[in-house]
Amino acid sequence: MAAGWIILIVMAGLVLVAIAAFAISSGLRNLRLQRAAWAGFCAHNGFVFDQADGMYGPDPRMRGQLAGTALEIRQLYRPQGSGRGGRLLTAFRVESPVPWPGGLIAYTPGFRMAIGGAPSAIIDSHQVRGGYGRVNDVVIGDAELDQALAIDCADLAQAGALLRTPAVKQALLAAVACCGHIRIREREVVIEAAGRVTSVERLVEHSHQVVAVARALIEAASAIKYEARSGCPG
Repeated sequence: MAAGWIILIVMAGLVLVAIAAFAISSGLRNLRLQRAAWAGFCAHNGFVFDQADGMYGPDPRMRGQLAGTALEIRQLYRPQGSGRGGRLLTAFRVESPVPWPGGLIAYTPGFRMAIGGAPSAIIDSHQVRGGYGRVNDVVIGDAELDQALAIDCADLAQAGALLRTPAVKQALLAAVACCGHIRIREREVVIEAAGRVTSVERLVEHSHQVVAVARALIEAASAIKYEARSGCPG
């Protein structure tokens, strides 16, 4: 009986070692693929790595212009709360020159975070929650957008007008269908992909989606502000 238990323990140990070796091998392979993909993306699009950590640092980041729009691509690790571990993400981010009209916040619920609270306190760190639901979700009157996004704002009329702009709606729904996630808040548009992005094709795809949404929002926001200044109806 004792010998049998020893054999079982040894076999279990060998299985655990094999699993650990496979995980390490798979992780190293994905890391090599990521580095190759990022280097290829940089070479084809004129992007450069952040000098702070480069391609081999803990949080690799590259920046450049795509379709005349400044874009940052960054890998980061997001904690999920005490005792819950974290997630490795790849973030594609475009920043607007001005804040979104109406204090707009919109995001696809169920990916990583929900953002809520009083509009004046939205940017406070304690309002960034680790949940997966819809927080302070308002209805803008467009069935497709109301279903796809959780929306919060300080001015419903302005935020609704911005999101219902045909070019904005088209770009948003295309990005959600393609990437599964988008987040709009303060002055930024972010698409986050879970894990490492290990192909140039996927880097290109996500980059074009986030840039398309940001450009549509910026153009629509400029038109809304012009109408507000000139007194023309929206």
